[in-house]
Amino acid sequence: MAVLGLHDERSAKISGSIRIRGREVVGLQEAQMRKLRGSEVAMIFRDARRAAPVLQGR
Repeated sequence: MAVLGLHDERSAKISGSIRIRGREVVGLQEAQMRKLRGSEVAMIFRDARRAAPVLQGR
């Protein structure tokens, strides 16, 4: 979540470094993060119960 800037800034403490293709992404402005999302980095959200039928006893 932190890589995409989708964390809650009020409750999450981010430290260290995250680099994508050599570019530091921790601390990027929102406009820069928007350019990065989708073009370089993406996340696919899935329902874990549907994605893992083993957990459902199938």
